[in-house]
Amino acid sequence: MNGAQLCARFAYKPYRLGRCGSSGKKDILLECIKSNTCKTFRESLNKYKTFYSYLKLISEKHSLGILHPKVVEAYWIGNDLLKVFRRNDFHKWVEIYTELYDIKGSVSHLRNCFSKTSLPFIPHHAFQVFFSWKLTQDEGVDSLERVNNCLIRSGEIIDFSKKKISIKSWRIQQKTNSLSMIPSRETINYQTGFFQNLQRGDNLAFHWKESCLRLSNRQLDQLRYYTKLVCYNL
Repeated sequence: MNGAQLCARFAYKPYRLGRCGSSGKKDILLECIKSNTCKTFRESLNKYKTFYSYLKLISEKHSLGILHPKVVEAYWIGNDLLKVFRRNDFHKWVEIYTELYDIKGSVSHLRNCFSKTSLPFIPHHAFQVFFSWKLTQDEGVDSLERVNNCLIRSGEIIDFSKKKISIKSWRIQQKTNSLSMIPSRETINYQTGFFQNLQRGDNLAFHWKESCLRLSNRQLDQLRYYTKLVCYNL
């Protein structure tokens, strides 16, 4: 699987729902995933501004292509490319992000909000989810259901049918002023053509209740590690 297809798998569901921009982009993503026709997706990558900003930061740091499979995996799942990042790298990400969105007036606001947290800066999807949550808490929107939907989570297949998969997973729970990851059982969807030969016991990554990828043991460990790293330092 190339980097474009890997990226499209994780981005597909939120864009289909219109969560991260125009829902019309979903067809480009689906075409890339199912037929490996990714030219249009590659050419319009900077239109997917949120995840593009993190891919750009990682790729520049390591002198790799922006859709290099390791760069894409680092953002959506986690890998060793993230080990070199420190809190000061947040400032470079803010510059990229605010330029893409043409909101340079928000630089000081974002930096100020980050300075009030104990979050490590890691250009990983879990950071984007939890940092956005902290920002919207200030605006009175603090639903953990949104956090759990938006996070890339993992689950072990218990059973499955044509369109649904039952999994043993985990979710974020808030107790007083801290967050924790607790076991859960959930039902998620999957697209025809995303997987071959699913089996009970397979571990899947899912996003907005849509299965994205069958995870290796290494990827499973990395996803949990970086999610916990951000969650427990919030």
